[in-house]
Amino acid sequence: MAIAEIVISAFVSLLFKKMASVDLLNFVRQEGIEDQFKKWRRTLSKIQADLAYDLDDLVDEFSTEVLRRKLTADPPARTSKVWNAIPTCCTNLKPTTILFNAQMKSKIESITSRLNDSFNQSVDLKLEKIVGTISGQTWRRRETTSIMHETQVYGREQDEKRLIEMLRQNDSSQGKVGVIPLVGMGGVGKTTLARMAYNDPIVMKAFDLKAWAYVSDEFDIMRITKVILESVTSQSCVFTSLDKVQGELKNALTGKKFLIVLDDIWNKNHGDWIALKSPFNHGAQGSKVLVTTRNRDIAKMMGTVKFQEVSLLSPEDCWLLFAQYAFENNSMNANPKLVSIGKQIVEKCGGLPLAARTIGGLLRRKEQEEEWEVVLNSNIWNLSKDENDIVPAIRLSYHYLPPHLKQCFAYCAILPKDYEFDEKELILLWMAEGFIQQQTEQDQLEDIGAFYFQELVSMSFFQLSNSTISKFVMHDLINDLACEVGRKSCFRLEGILKDGEQHRNLMKARYASYMQGHHDGMDKFKTFYHAENLRTFLPFSLNNEYCYLRRSVPSDLLPKLSYLRELSLRKYKIKEIPSSIGNLKHLRYIDLSCSRIESLPDSFGDLYNLQTLNLEGCNYLNKISMYMGKLTKLRHLSLPSSLKEMPLGIGKLTSLQTLSHFIITKGNGSRIKELGDLNHLGGALCVSGLENIVNVEDVRKANLKNKLRLSKLSLLWSETSDELQDQSVRAKVFDVLQPPKNLRELLISGYHGRSFPYWMGDPVFSSMETVSLESCRNCTCLPQLGRLPVLKKVFIKGMVAVQCVGREFYGQDFAKPFPLLEELSFVDMQEWEDWQTGEDAMGVQPFACVSELVIKNCPNLLRKLPGNLPCLETLMIEKCPQLQVEASKLNYPSLTSLSMKDVPLPILSIDVMAKVLGHNSLASLDIGGFPVPNFFSNPSRDDEIILESTVCKHLSVGTNLEIENVQKLAFLPKWFTQVLTKVEKLSIRKCDGLLTLWKNNGRLAHSLQGLRHLKIESCSLLVSLFEGKEYESKRQEQQQLDVLLGLEVLLISECEKLETLPQGLHNFMSLRELTICRCHNLVNFPVHGFPCTLRKLYIVKCDALKWLPGWNNLEDLQVEHCKSLEYLIPSSARLPSTLRHIRIGDCEKMLALLREEEGLVSFPCLEYFALIDCGSLKFLPDANLDNIMTKLLLSDLLSNAELTSLECLHIKGGIEVSFLMEKNNFLSNLTVLSLDKVNTRMPPSEWGLHTLSSLETLRLIGPIVIEESETKQMEVDKKWTSFPFHGMLLPTSLTTLVIRYFNNLEALSPQFQQLTSLEWLYIEKCPMLSYFPKQGLPCTLLMLWIVDCAKLGVMCQKGKGKYWPLIHLIPEVRVEQ
Repeated sequence: MAIAEIVISAFVSLLFKKMASVDLLNFVRQEGIEDQFKKWRRTLSKIQADLAYDLDDLVDEFSTEVLRRKLTADPPARTSKVWNAIPTCCTNLKPTTILFNAQMKSKIESITSRLNDSFNQSVDLKLEKIVGTISGQTWRRRETTSIMHETQVYGREQDEKRLIEMLRQNDSSQGKVGVIPLVGMGGVGKTTLARMAYNDPIVMKAFDLKAWAYVSDEFDIMRITKVILESVTSQSCVFTSLDKVQGELKNALTGKKFLIVLDDIWNKNHGDWIALKSPFNHGAQGSKVLVTTRNRDIAKMMGTVKFQEVSLLSPEDCWLLFAQYAFENNSMNANPKLVSIGKQIVEKCGGLPLAARTIGGLLRRKEQEEEWEVVLNSNIWNLSKDENDIVPAIRLSYHYLPPHLKQCFAYCAILPKDYEFDEKELILLWMAEGFIQQQTEQDQLEDIGAFYFQELVSMSFFQLSNSTISKFVMHDLINDLACEVGRKSCFRLEGILKDGEQHRNLMKARYASYMQGHHDGMDKFKTFYHAENLRTFLPFSLNNEYCYLRRSVPSDLLPKLSYLRELSLRKYKIKEIPSSIGNLKHLRYIDLSCSRIESLPDSFGDLYNLQTLNLEGCNYLNKISMYMGKLTKLRHLSLPSSLKEMPLGIGKLTSLQTLSHFIITKGNGSRIKELGDLNHLGGALCVSGLENIVNVEDVRKANLKNKLRLSKLSLLWSETSDELQDQSVRAKVFDVLQPPKNLRELLISGYHGRSFPYWMGDPVFSSMETVSLESCRNCTCLPQLGRLPVLKKVFIKGMVAVQCVGREFYGQDFAKPFPLLEELSFVDMQEWEDWQTGEDAMGVQPFACVSELVIKNCPNLLRKLPGNLPCLETLMIEKCPQLQVEASKLNYPSLTSLSMKDVPLPILSIDVMAKVLGHNSLASLDIGGFPVPNFFSNPSRDDEIILESTVCKHLSVGTNLEIENVQKLAFLPKWFTQVLTKVEKLSIRKCDGLLTLWKNNGRLAHSLQGLRHLKIESCSLLVSLFEGKEYESKRQEQQQLDVLLGLEVLLISECEKLETLPQGLHNFMSLRELTICRCHNLVNFPVHGFPCTLRKLYIVKCDALKWLPGWNNLEDLQVEHCKSLEYLIPSSARLPSTLRHIRIGDCEKMLALLREEEGLVSFPCLEYFALIDCGSLKFLPDANLDNIMTKLLLSDLLSNAELTSLECLHIKGGIEVSFLMEKNNFLSNLTVLSLDKVNTRMPPSEWGLHTLSSLETLRLIGPIVIEESETKQMEVDKKWTSFPFHGMLLPTSLTTLVIRYFNNLEALSPQFQQLTSLEWLYIEKCPMLSYFPKQGLPCTLLMLWIVDCAKLGVMCQKGKGKYWPLIHLIPEVRVEQ
């Protein structure tokens, strides 16, 4: 059977179960169609895929009608004629009831006819049943051996080293062999890694006996045992009894230290493994079994240590492996083009060694670029099967999945490549499609789905994302596999339909997705209008941006997709959902999260099958007016935080598993008891408005303590409540709100009582890991959180009445408080004075495991910090001016990050500084907000010795150091620079007394060679980086170079007195980015210029700067608001051809880019050029201006023939741009053009903008002056009254158009309709504009923004403006005055 058909067989199995529903059978019996229904079931095993889906849709309509009648109490009809059309050959039953309507009659007739045809065809052709069949032919992997095949292995050095260390450990106990599993997806190199270790000389010496056995899917104990026996004895085994063979193997292994490799294991039967390994347990201590498998569950079952994951190769190592096979003995330098194509091919391999090796071998004898490009542009699944091991190796994993997992995996074909998905997200989609099989009524679908998901993770179909915690991705080749097996039912649109085959595939598809664009209009969805059988319609995006959708799309498209089960419009800026959505009776899943909907139609209440409704982030939705009580199948309801009150009927939704919020409003406190019957609630629940409860019994009926599936509970009181509750009611309400004992996370906010209930510190909460207390302003003491046995995080904020933290916090007389606490935070504790740490008086150590301690804005805290924090890694203290520290009692040996700001002088005494900084692991230091002690800037010799000896030796490599707001710090002291040998990032901010970083001194040499990033900001007195304006000697200059030899990034900002940079700047040979901002006294740069390594240069608001030095290799140049700048660079210097990005703005005295003409070069790499408000710059001088000094003009620069890479051009400020109109043919790749207050000699009809075929964004900002004689100027002015301007032609490629500051503009002309790609239209400051084309604006428009256009703004007012009917379908319309 074909792979895709296996998926259908799983679907048909589910349909069988659905048709066996008791309610459904009662319904068909009542309707008089029981015999027909039974015949459908008999025929089902031989029907085709499309017919199976259609029958399932019809059965689902029956089930929906059953549910509707239950909920609306409709009596059964008495006089149906629906079945009159059914031929007597199909049924002998006569109708006795009316079904739903005449439309249903037609569907039943069609299904019956098609079933008969399909059944007869299958009989004629003798087709096999599709239910329960298995593919007979399966690709088998070649048997592996221990012999190394690879001449060179890349990227596995650390893996091999780690594996060899594990093999050499003598950790196995007597009678128990050590088992080390290697796990990874097919083709990742598990066998190769096992071979490397097996053949390593150190390993070979460490073991007396070795054996290699290839296991595969046939876990034949007899065969495997024989292979091992023959290997260790070097003799052929003739025994036929397993008992005899295992006995011989036991004798051979007894007392010997052995290594056995079991390669490629698929069997999950624990009993088989126990039977196989019984002889292994008689070996000597240190014996090992190394197993390779694709399945994590197998690895966990077999392993005695945590399995070692074999990861994908890095891009660099993958390239080396590919090149080894592709180029063989040929030099890569012989054909650089093949190298370029090859690296793109390697990207498709995704780090999978099998893919790199196979494709490299495939290309070994191919030397033509065209042959390599064919492979680059081909799907790996379409490569030659004779030379392609990739496809069968990956497909093998799929083959061994059970049918229900095959179906779930095939559905994943709708997921785009690189899409990061959440486990719950995918489970809910599977559930909506009916893929999850419930074994008993007690089983929760979500739990079964989680098991399915983890099975696929275990087999490496899904992998944890490297970039987002708790998200998953599919490897590109696994994604290709999903597309292969799901090709008959799944369709993924990633751009536009390319050909007729894609169109036909979409017509057959049941599950469809598309890539969400920033603007999605009608054209994108035209094809979906004919995909009437779709069950899934989901947008996916690889970023978090919001998107626009044309208003007419939901109202026009959704009624055509009547079989939808899953619908998502998330992240679209839509404001309403059409009421026709209530007709989509099959819908199970609706995701409207992060949209701008303002209301839900009442017809939502008719979606009886709805399981998931996601409204999270719909912050414009304040109220849900519909009655939700009929949505009895709803299991997951996520509400926005903007919701003001709960919708009616929540208490009847007894199937709810997830309810994000429950809101109690004033006068409706009794509604909390609606939670009482929602016994399946799990995940996170937030209950707000608790101050509105007046009856404690209502809270008791909510029964929170018995909702055992809850993992997080947030209890919120309003901080500005009207004091509806008296103190006794508050305390009782809180007491009865006791959560379930297995809760993991608890948040209490705004509670107005004076004390917390006892249960908050009850050890019965054995799963509680996180507790947050916020703004409980009347509470004078903290709850006994120290008694919670697994508590890991405590966050306390805004507890302004607490003065002492002591015994009550730890638990009165509790022996081991906070045994597992890792993070502790106190913020905004205004009255807190005393912290009784318990280390002395109580003799306990309450924070032995704390790794992060944060204390912020506790102005009255006087007493000491905990002294013994052996695990503390991060310490942050801010705005605690009274805090005192006894340095002699500090024990923070694990400290890696220290931040102290606005702390008192006593905390920075010499012994404290030495004690706190003297840690081997310190990697980040941020200090500031204190006066400079004498020891810091001018220490005594004894102090200096203490500081250097304790600090210099211990700062770790890569330390980050931040110094902020340190008063009267004139320079960094000598001892300080000596201890910074390992500092990587140094930031100095708001040190107003700083004159220079350090004084010139011979001891500076080599002291900062590890420094990579240096940032100096808001140091108003800083004159230079080093003392003195000129170097006194060559030796001293060399010292300065040595100090900053490794500097890569230098930023100096708001240092108003800075006059110069180091003269040796050109020798900073690691510097790649330099930013100078708001340094108003900086006149020029060092005469020798910049280093050749510099790639980015940003100069902003340096008022005295007149010119820049020369440079090479620069790629990004930005110069703005430099009032005195006349030239970019002086005579004899050149603009580098490497420039990609140039932005020059608001340099009012700039005369030219270069001082001399011979400095001109071409710009083959230029992608962005912006010239803004440089009014003195000369352009296209007339003949009488030939004698001016400035010869390099913008026209010369841009007319260079090598500017074909330019994509973005901005010109602003009185600049003559006729050259652009005359020679625009060289701008073939220009996508963005901005003309702002420019001059030209050419009328709009001659601009030729329509020839810019790549142009997508055009910004025209007036006034645009056409230099004409005074007599013609009035005629020219009239040409600006209608847009497009008189005779102007625009390219149809435009998607964004900006029109600003045209005072005479009155109308948009009919030619506007020719902009057939236009999506964004922005019009500003056009006061006379008052006419739109009669035909309206282009239908592609997705955004219309009108600003300060008095007449037009009135005519576009929502609901009442003249033009509102023309624009109301545009997704986003903004009218601002």
